Amino acid sequence: MAQYIPMTQVTVNSVVLDSKIVSAVLVNSKESQDVTTQADTARKFAAGLINLTVTIEVQLDQAAANTTATLEALVGSTTTLVLIPAAGAVSATNRRYTVTGAYLETFNSIDGSLGSIATTQAVFTGGTLAIASV
Repeated sequence: MAQYIPMTQVTVNSVVLDSKIVSAVLVNSKESQDVTTQADTARKFAAGLINLTVTIEVQLDQAAANTTATLEALVGSTTTLVLIPAAGAVSATNRRYTVTGAYLETFNSIDGSLGSIATTQAVFTGGTLAIASV
């Protein structure tokens, strides 16, 4: 069943950015490793390393402890992200996803055009994922 997500709770480096989040995407995948042998008649694959990517689209805000200052300071380092799909308490239907050790390679401090709200994406890669329902 599809899930309607009215608001994603997003915390980056202990800073709550909920009011400036446009979208949030967590991709959790495992690299495929070819384990085929000469005795096999078809290719076989096994799970390899986990590959996490968190992409958040944010409205840029130059105020202290807001999106621009928070994300600029993280370029070239790792941090912890916490994502909760909907408003409210963590539960079996509103799980908390914590990514520890996520790396931010680049951040666009200025990204906009005349007459529009300035938004940009921050893409975090790597780290470890913990999922909690309480």
